Amino acid sequence: MSNMRKKENKIIFITKGYAVTIPKKLRDYCNMEPGHVVDVYYSDMCIEITSNRRNESLENQVVIGSRGSIYIPKEIRKFTNINESTKFKICINESLKSIKLIPFV
Repeated sequence: MSNMRKKENKIIFITKGYAVTIPKKLRDYCNMEPGHVVDVYYSDMCIEITSNRRNESLENQVVIGSRGSIYIPKEIRKFTNINESTKFKICINESLKSIKLIPFV
């Protein structure tokens, strides 16, 4: 996980609607604004959110909500056993300007 930097050791929670809210400071750093489409995928034991650069699958593209919320697609939730009590640490991949959500126990 080179080129990774932890930002303030933020911990976020998943909502009952299976969404996470990414702090504005981190969204700004990664050029992710409400209304933008981002890719959400599972990689290296975490969920990665990118600014729609992968273009590998339309299934996991989601729109950032007005307050920075991002819905975690059902395929990813099933594969990773994410539930309503899951917490995540947030890291930034500086070279890709992407956000990584690492499940936190």
